[in-house]
Amino acid sequence: SGVNKQIDAAPKKIPKIYQTLRCFPDYQRNCYALPVEPGTNYLVRAYFMHGNYDGVLASNAALSFDLYLGVDFWDTIKLDNATHMYWTEFGSRANTTTMSVCLVKTTAAVPFISALELRPLQLPDRT
Repeated sequence: SGVNKQIDAAPKKIPKIYQTLRCFPDYQRNCYALPVEPGTNYLVRAYFMHGNYDGVLASNAALSFDLYLGVDFWDTIKLDNATHMYWTEFGSRANTTTMSVCLVKTTAAVPFISALELRPLQLPDRT
């Protein structure tokens, strides 16, 4: 589910990663199922910028929603203006073949995400 959007008149100084987003106006919880290798450590990074894609932040009203990695709470995303750029990251070991990143609606605000990265981590061997 979700709808792709472009931010409102993206200035050239805004990094490309923030110039589009996917919003989730339907449902309380929307998840990405990322393919992973069990037993591997991963860094998951999520990026957010509202960009006034829907006119909601034109009045500088704050919005918030929660982010989960599987069933574990990860972060509360709080943006107080349309050009606020925010990213958060989480390290986790994969136990199954998929890792879920979920955006959870906690207020009237529509959850959205600008980008999502998944990188395997090469940790040094401990002897």
